[in-house]
Amino acid sequence: MKKILVAVSGGPDSMALLDMLAKEDYELLVVHVNYHVRDNSNLDEQLVKDYCHKHNIAIEVLNAPKFESGNFQAFAREVRYDFMVKIAKKHDIKHVYVAHHLDDVLETYIMQKSRNSVPTYYGINELSNYYELQIVRPLLDYRKVDLIEYCQKNNVNYVVDDSNLENEYSRNLIRNTVLDKMSEIEKDALLLEIKSENEKLLEINQVSNENYQTFTKDYSLDFIKSLPSEILTNTLRRYFLDYDIYSISNLEFENIVNFIMADGNGEYQLNETYILSKAYGILKLVIIGEAYIYHFDEIVYGKYPSFEIATSGSPECAVTLSESDFPITIRSYQAGDKIQMIYGSKSLSRFFIDRKIPDYQRKTWPVVINADKEIVLVPGLGCNITHFSNNPTVFVVK
Repeated sequence: MKKILVAVSGGPDSMALLDMLAKEDYELLVVHVNYHVRDNSNLDEQLVKDYCHKHNIAIEVLNAPKFESGNFQAFAREVRYDFMVKIAKKHDIKHVYVAHHLDDVLETYIMQKSRNSVPTYYGINELSNYYELQIVRPLLDYRKVDLIEYCQKNNVNYVVDDSNLENEYSRNLIRNTVLDKMSEIEKDALLLEIKSENEKLLEINQVSNENYQTFTKDYSLDFIKSLPSEILTNTLRRYFLDYDIYSISNLEFENIVNFIMADGNGEYQLNETYILSKAYGILKLVIIGEAYIYHFDEIVYGKYPSFEIATSGSPECAVTLSESDFPITIRSYQAGDKIQMIYGSKSLSRFFIDRKIPDYQRKTWPVVINADKEIVLVPGLGCNITHFSNNPTVFVVK
């Protein structure tokens, strides 16, 4: 017997889905999230619990954290799906069934077009993934009215979310002012349009996936720049998916393409975590590095976020330290850093240019400083003239 999660809010869509699945050969585990933002939120929870109790179905309920500010729908979705992943792991379940239906498909498509976005799929796909959890949507051929009728015919209780009648959110606005005014003929025509758009998108994505495979072999900037604009954008979109980066607008993609096509090296910040680095013929997503500083009264071997203190390494990472050098400091590079070497003073900026080291790596490059505020080692470049010997005491590896 297949074991599955079922996401149930208490509305007619999810209650119809739950009742349909309860009649099939599944072992069900219901997940319900109570956001406590409506007066009858607890009634919704109780209704779902009552159905599960009556049909001997297991249920897990989450009392969501308080919503502070921002986009509530985005907040609710993240809370809901993170909860489902947690419960799926707990019970070793691989699939969650959700109650998206035909009206949701049309609403999503209208939103996508109104935002001039190019998604990975127009409308809503029957199958998708959220981390390791597969999301299954078996009701995409059902209209909202079909599911309400099902509940009524099968004596399945449900609740009506009055907030759906308000136009505060974009999806509600589209539902209430556009979709509800369309005839069935117009909806059928829109479904054919979605099918056609997805066929075109499939062709583009196939080409983009091939280019993605080629690009990620060596992250060649020249290769990316050689692609036609639409293929380039979709190749990047495919690349960004590897880093769970989804919400990039068409306008931002235009800015990204302009950044790629411009001469010279540089960085483009995508979000709080990642930058797109363009340097010395390489285009690559990298995690934004933060400045750091560590103080040591003695040598402490081990790995740190941007460097390692080791007992062995290359000659360019070796330094001979004496007691008078302590306490030592290991910090990230700062503009103006220089080191005195056997052949003269060397600026780190010159070293970075000579070695063709991109900006994002420069920002977190370790610099070792002794108690006299003297730079005694720059890993990859070497130690200063007074701290060189054939028997180094420590290695600091980038």
